[in-house]
Amino acid sequence: MHHETGFNGRALATQAMQAALPTPAKVKLDQISPICIYGVCQSMRVQVRFNNINMEGMYQKRISPCIHLSARRPLARRAFNCAHELGHHVFGHGSSIDELRESAKAHP
Repeated sequence: MHHETGFNGRALATQAMQAALPTPAKVKLDQISPICIYGVCQSMRVQVRFNNINMEGMYQKRISPCIHLSARRPLARRAFNCAHELGHHVFGHGSSIDELRESAKAHP
């Protein structure tokens, strides 16, 4: 635990797991079968757009929520980023932008 900020990674991971567990049931999926994250987004009425942009992903909280993903990223990374951005939706977060890790390191 980082005492100066009050950040508790274990508590956050537990909270994330508790939020994630009911999500497959909400879209009529079981807990053990592989899923298509894009199908989950569609079932949850979250639009996914692939854009020619240099970033990991972005979640827009609005009446019709939308996830923007970079078409420049590898397929597996796009799926991971989509799940990450959907996590912002499940948690009820506001809009957020996740930059490319390389860019974030080079230009903090």
